[in-house]
Amino acid sequence: MHTALYPLAVPGERQRQGLSARDLECPSDKAYRRPSSPSARPRNPEHGVGLTRQRGLERDSLGGINARMKSPRSGFAPMKLRPQFACFGLILLPALCLGQSLFDGTWRPDPQKPGPDQPPDEVILMSAQYECRSCKPAYKIAADGKDHEIKNNSYYDSLSVSIVDDHTVVKTAKKGGTTVANIKETVSIDGGSRTQVQSVVGMAPRSVEFARTFSRISPGPSGSHALSGTWRELQADLVNHEEDTTYKIHNNTLDMSDGFGRSFSARLDGAEASYKGDPHFTSVSVKMVDSRTIEESDLKDGKIVKICTWTIRPDGRTMHVRFDDTKGHIQEQDGRRVR
Repeated sequence: MHTALYPLAVPGERQRQGLSARDLECPSDKAYRRPSSPSARPRNPEHGVGLTRQRGLERDSLGGINARMKSPRSGFAPMKLRPQFACFGLILLPALCLGQSLFDGTWRPDPQKPGPDQPPDEVILMSAQYECRSCKPAYKIAADGKDHEIKNNSYYDSLSVSIVDDHTVVKTAKKGGTTVANIKETVSIDGGSRTQVQSVVGMAPRSVEFARTFSRISPGPSGSHALSGTWRELQADLVNHEEDTTYKIHNNTLDMSDGFGRSFSARLDGAEASYKGDPHFTSVSVKMVDSRTIEESDLKDGKIVKICTWTIRPDGRTMHVRFDDTKGHIQEQDGRRVR
């Protein structure tokens, strides 16, 4: 819960470009963020880890989760990551409360669900040509298993598409010749649902897998592959739950660690402490607002770049998190205690 899932995951702001929710599909921040006010609307993910410290994910022209290669912690989701599941786009919870506190334990963000303003995915796979019409920017390449150039995308510069069978397609996205994501698309036998699994490289010490599910809105042209058509995303989540965050309060100090390798041990009096495992933050400051609320400020070279507020609900097992990137973008998400 130290990061927001887009989205992944999540890291910086998601924009509809990058390892997208369509080919690297993941909705953008706007689609997964729940703005606290009309004026604080986050941006819209391309189509594609929440409590995943913003899972560092973004939706891009791949038509999928734009895995914020920067860091999963900031607001996919991603999956930004929004993977995503940084204070992880995705949103992982960065800090917690006092000893024998309600915060003690391991917390997991709820799966991310797209917002009402998220546009549907639209792809056409026909005559050995793969076209992503909803990607930003849109593109059309041969589905021959070979790398093809993708222009104006900051997350990958080439993409290969291979048809496995009538209901399965695999894609590989690369940046500078290095693989940054492998995507597998599977359409149900009845053609009404679709599952996309993205294995993103570079977000953590090992690859991170994001799963997205869709329901069909309309079919593709006659004679096209089952993947063709328009799709409405239902939800996105990290397959192995790297965004799970463990908090422990002792001696007026909060210890935080998560599956991405991020951690800190900070006193609850606002004193700065070292933040480990995330290049976007060098230190952290944590304050106990009340018995159910903690405010975490993440700093980069002495400057606050993200403020996360964690609040335990009355049931004691549900947590609400608010992520503020200090640039006018707010993301909110719920998570639950898993142990």
